[in-house]
Amino acid sequence: MSLIQTQAITAAGLTPSFQAASSGGDQWEPASNVFLAAKNASDAQITITVATTAVAYGQPISNVAVPIPAGGEVWFGPYDPGMVAQPGTNLADLTYSSVSGLTIAAVSCPSA
Repeated sequence: MSLIQTQAITAAGLTPSFQAASSGGDQWEPASNVFLAAKNASDAQITITVATTAVAYGQPISNVAVPIPAGGEVWFGPYDPGMVAQPGTNLADLTYSSVSGLTIAAVSCPSA
């Protein structure tokens, strides 16, 4: 797993850099102002799965599946760290149905 570094939007703007998705999955540091962005350059839909760690009424909360259409770009999140951060690391996990042509970025947006 690779760590996706969070890039901050500033008053001057941001052109985010995207990194190739890792075949074993990736991690990022979730926060209430951090969004994920994925670009799919392949000719098939790819599903990104956000692993959840939370439990409600004794039952695990289902993972979140985010479809990225062929040739498309999707921004998703933010995710509550209490729902997705892995115990002991404060990082959240992503896995992919395919990594062919998939790039991803984490972007934080400061509050006004």
